[in-house]
Amino acid sequence: MKTETVVTALLLATMFQRTSIAQQWRPNTPPPFDSLPVHSDSVTERVAVALTSHRDARRFRTMLREGARKGVNFAGHFALVTWGCGTDCQQLAIIEARSGRVFFAPFTPERAPHFRTDSRLLAIDPYGSAFSEEDLPGPRFQKRYAWDGTSLVLRDSAAMTMVKQR
Repeated sequence: MKTETVVTALLLATMFQRTSIAQQWRPNTPPPFDSLPVHSDSVTERVAVALTSHRDARRFRTMLREGARKGVNFAGHFALVTWGCGTDCQQLAIIEARSGRVFFAPFTPERAPHFRTDSRLLAIDPYGSAFSEEDLPGPRFQKRYAWDGTSLVLRDSAAMTMVKQR
């Protein structure tokens, strides 16, 4: 009984020590949003999401409509929408604000993507960026995609470094 108590206390202390230091992965170079500029169009009239424009649009109609209602936030006249699809998983769709046409990303990011209204660049942190080097060894690379108006094209990637914070 006494041994179990000591073992439990040691395990709890080890867990606390590991979680007391926040670890975050950051790209060695920030995403170059200015390299793919767009001029923001003032799209004031909201259009209905075109649920027939993609085979998965009807299935996710609620999330797409809610995201479109929030307005343009990506690449001039697009609404980039994300929603959870399970543990460490997000769906990502892009809605063209003028026509309501829906495009889905060919991947499911683990973390929230990095993007701006005035840029066609989309940066995605890799799977494993939630884990420490100790828990999941190996390098991590942030993937950077260029939006061409209908699809995301892999542009490059940037190595990431773990930053420990207290």
